[in-house]
Amino acid sequence: MTTKLIIGLGNPGDRYKNTRHNAGFIALDRIAEWLPEKYDEWSSDWQLSKRSTYEYREFRKNDRRIILVRPLTYMNLSGKAAAQAKHDFSVTSNEDVLLVCDELDLLIGKAKVTKEKYSKTHNGVTSVLSTIGKGCTFLRLGIEAPTQRKIPGDAFVLMMLTQDEVIQLKKSIESKLSDVQDFILA
Repeated sequence: MTTKLIIGLGNPGDRYKNTRHNAGFIALDRIAEWLPEKYDEWSSDWQLSKRSTYEYREFRKNDRRIILVRPLTYMNLSGKAAAQAKHDFSVTSNEDVLLVCDELDLLIGKAKVTKEKYSKTHNGVTSVLSTIGKGCTFLRLGIEAPTQRKIPGDAFVLMMLTQDEVIQLKKSIESKLSDVQDFILA
């Protein structure tokens, strides 16, 4: 059976729920809604991992197992949860890992799927790559809003998204669901 990990980066708790830095969690929620349409043979509800470093939800169909992972370690320590999930689900290759994260270098409403191209200043991405290594695929979700950005990036990413920005972000996620499907089938 082929196992694919889709790890959405963000910060746990209501305080961070609709912040720019939680774009990965927002995307993971949409992917969790979409997957049963494609992988409806068996699925689980969100569950807490054995060591409480992440929550996960599992989907299966035929020879495919897709695990959605939501780290509970806060952004800067996401690598700990990613490494634990890879171990727990016996994922040996980073080719089977899709990392979903916010991207300050992309405008809100834009999204890109890339291999080996990511923000070098994103502490969550840095944490994951320093723990599991390179070779992941990235779903990078734009969060930049130039007209609002008059503060440093580390403070900006913790700002709440406006209603209009949430709509734009969700549209960008929708536009990449076919890329998520391609990753699952690869």
